[in-house]
Amino acid sequence: MQKALGICQSVFRHVSAPSLIGTRQIATTRPNYGIEEFFRQPAAAEGGQKFGVAWSATVLRTKSFDDLHKLWYVMLKEQNALYTEMYHCRKERKVVPEPRRMYMVKSTMARIKRELTERAIAEADGDATKLKAMKRLINGPKFGRNL
Repeated sequence: MQKALGICQSVFRHVSAPSLIGTRQIATTRPNYGIEEFFRQPAAAEGGQKFGVAWSATVLRTKSFDDLHKLWYVMLKEQNALYTEMYHCRKERKVVPEPRRMYMVKSTMARIKRELTERAIAEADGDATKLKAMKRLINGPKFGRNL
């Protein structure tokens, strides 16, 4: 596994995307914020906040591996926050505000995985073992199977 990780890191280290003027910056929260991060502020929960759109594949293609990695975890945190919000809305028998947000988060995460897989296929250049190692890192372990 360490060898596969080394291969993947060395592969994606050399992939660089052109810097574009006017692209969105990836915002992350403070690392010591705690569990409060998964609960919306009252103004956001009541619909006082506007929500963005899903990241397009063309924009994701211009991002570096590190940016995609950061964005993946931002989307994962957002997905967990949305699941928490949906749970509390069901518990209180309220309507979930902007239920389309979950679709946008999941579609962005799928596009990130697709972009990383496309880069892995292009970099493997026909080497089946290298491609298998990189896909295992991208898609995670398959539980219940011998790897």
